[in-house]
Amino acid sequence: MSILWNQPKMVSLLKDFYTIVPIRIALFDTKQKNLYSYPNRHATFCELMNATKEGSNNCIKSNNDAFLNAKRNKEPYFYQCHAGLTEMLIPIGNLAEESIGYIMLGQFKLKDLNERKWEDIYHNVQSIPLDFTKLEIAYGELSVIGIEQLKASAHILQALANYIWLNNYVRNQSDPLSKRIEEYMLENLSLPLSLSSLASKFEIGKTSLCSTIKLDYNMTVTELLLKHRMDRAKQLLRESNLRVSEIAIMVGLPDYNYFSRVFKKEIGVSPTIFRRLCANEPLLAMAHKA
Repeated sequence: MSILWNQPKMVSLLKDFYTIVPIRIALFDTKQKNLYSYPNRHATFCELMNATKEGSNNCIKSNNDAFLNAKRNKEPYFYQCHAGLTEMLIPIGNLAEESIGYIMLGQFKLKDLNERKWEDIYHNVQSIPLDFTKLEIAYGELSVIGIEQLKASAHILQALANYIWLNNYVRNQSDPLSKRIEEYMLENLSLPLSLSSLASKFEIGKTSLCSTIKLDYNMTVTELLLKHRMDRAKQLLRESNLRVSEIAIMVGLPDYNYFSRVFKKEIGVSPTIFRRLCANEPLLAMAHKA
C-alpha cells in the first residue's frame, strides 16, 4: 500500500508551526524521504556540511540512527547530530501500529548550562574539508532554543502528529495514479516529457493530470518533473565522471547552456562548481579553474 499525504494541509501546518517556533520543520515518510519542509532550504550550516562527501555521509548516518531510535521508542526523540546540533523526531501514527511518517524539528542550538560553543562544533567536524570561516558564521546564524521551549515544542508536535493521524491527512491507495505518473517520470527523465505526452500515456485529460499531481505532491507537473531532473543531475554529478553535457542529455535537458542556467537557478551554483564541492576540491583551486 502507498501512503499519500494531503500536502496542501500539511504544508499549511508546517508553516503555522514555523510562525510560532522559527526553526525548520520537515515531514518524512517511513523510508526517511523528505516529503516537504518549511522553509524549503536547509540552514546554511547544513548546506555547507552536505556539500562535502564526508559531511553528507556523517549526516546520513546520524539521521539513520535517529530514525531507528524514534521508530523503536514511538515517542519524541531528542538527539544531537554528528556536528553537535540539536534535532528532534516525532513519529506519526498509532502507538499500537507502525509509524507512517515522522516530523523533524531542527537544526538548532540548545541553550542550557551545557550549551555547545563553536569550539565544540569545530572539534566534532575539524577532520572534514570545510571552509571553517563560513561554517562559523553559519553556526552563529542558527536559531537558539531553551530547554523549556524545547519541551513545549515537543508537546505541541506530538499533538500535531496525533492530529494528522486522526484527521486523515494521510490516505492509503494500492496503486495511486500520481505515484504511477511519478515512477514513469523517473524511468524516462531523458525523454522530452510534456503535459500532453503524460496525459496521453495515462489516458487522462490535462486538467485531471494537473489536479492529481497538485493534490498529492502540492506541485505542478512541471515542478515535479524539474525536481526529479535536478535530483538525478546532482546524483550523476556526485557519483559519475560523465561530462556535464552528457548529464544534461540524460536528464532530458539536452541544451547544455539551458541546463546549466536551470541548474544554477534551482541549486544555487553551476553544475561544475557543484561537482567540485562534492569532490571536496579546495575553494582556492575552484577559483583558479572557474
